Amino acid sequence: MNIIEKIKEKFKEIFNKTKKKVAIGGTVVALGLTTAYGAKKEADMANNNVKVEQGIDKIENNFKREMKVKENELQTVENQIKALETPEDILKYLKNLYIEKYEKIMGDTDLTTADIALYYTYLEKVYVNNKTGEMIQYGGNYKKVERKLENEGITYKTEDNVKVYQVKDTEGKVIDCVALQDKEKETVPVKVTMNDQFNQPYTSVLAKMGTAIPDGMDYREYMQKGNENDIAISLKQFIESVQELKNANESQNLTEEKTEKNPEGGFQHE
Repeated sequence: MNIIEKIKEKFKEIFNKTKKKVAIGGTVVALGLTTAYGAKKEADMANNNVKVEQGIDKIENNFKREMKVKENELQTVENQIKALETPEDILKYLKNLYIEKYEKIMGDTDLTTADIALYYTYLEKVYVNNKTGEMIQYGGNYKKVERKLENEGITYKTEDNVKVYQVKDTEGKVIDCVALQDKEKETVPVKVTMNDQFNQPYTSVLAKMGTAIPDGMDYREYMQKGNENDIAISLKQFIESVQELKNANESQNLTEEKTEKNPEGGFQHE
């Protein structure tokens, strides 16, 4: 809801400035025309000002309607999450979120919620690619890992005891993995590659979902522990992260629609 309020304030500021400019500009031009061309030109200018004002009002009204729709959608997300009564309900909800994003990104509808499990764990040691920020974890033979990275020309730093969030298949194989890092005053998911699982480069769906899955898993854990204060705080964060995910999905859909209608002038996207 803070996002909505900020957008409202920004548009209100733009509309107010625009109206003032129209009014002042119209008055100045109208005075000039009165001197040069007489009362008829002044009346025409005043009429044009009215039309511009009406156009601005129409844009503002359309924006208000769109914002109302957006507020209703965000409220729906909040209601859905608050209706989750048990840790099992939360887990089902999170799996659905992941599969929806997976299908969107990968174009694969074969993977279902029954095929995946969600976990978090701690990796003893990871290597962080200094150029990309991606985390790499190759298992216990760290000297071998370091030689491999150096041979590939990868400069790195190491981090210990890193909490990661994983998606596993029915055989227990990790198919997606991220850790959370603070970047530019924002918490973002960072892709983690584990060589014993990912022998080929892979697309991390988790890394494209913001903090929705980690926040949801944290909320589930606090619900299991039963601390009311932790539950309330994590619930709020979970709702906000899912709302941001939904907004991002909608923005991507709009971009793709514009690209399909105008391929020449569209944006490139995955």
